[in-house]
Amino acid sequence: MNKREDFLHKLSKRIVNDNQVIILEDLHVKGLLKNEYLSKSISDVSWNTFIRYLQYKALWYGKQVVFADRYYPSSKTCSVCGYKKENLTLRDRYWTCPVCGAKHDRDINAGKNLLLYGAAHLTSGRAGTARSYACGGAKSFVEAGSPSIN
Repeated sequence: MNKREDFLHKLSKRIVNDNQVIILEDLHVKGLLKNEYLSKSISDVSWNTFIRYLQYKALWYGKQVVFADRYYPSSKTCSVCGYKKENLTLRDRYWTCPVCGAKHDRDINAGKNLLLYGAAHLTSGRAGTARSYACGGAKSFVEAGSPSIN
């Protein structure tokens, strides 16, 4: 086994052991690989392999993996008031909400929104059922199957 696979196995096991629910964005990896500046870095992290490891280990240990719909605006939505900043670009690493004045790091804000997304999915009363959708399309891997991560 190579070092990368070993690292991915250990990291996915730790994440599954430490959490009852894992919330991820359903990224369009094939589309991301078309970016000439990022494609090598994206390929190097073995994202699809890591997701696969998380999924089977979560299933094995009775945990849930929730995927946020790939069009869910996790970075563009203010995690404080819900305002959606339509014109946010990938170059915008930080932004201030014009409604409530909250200052956001786009990645931290996205994480907060994904947490809210997963909580809404799980408390909607539909968690764990096939075709279970909340907040625009979350689905539980355990029941609904694997997302389209290609």
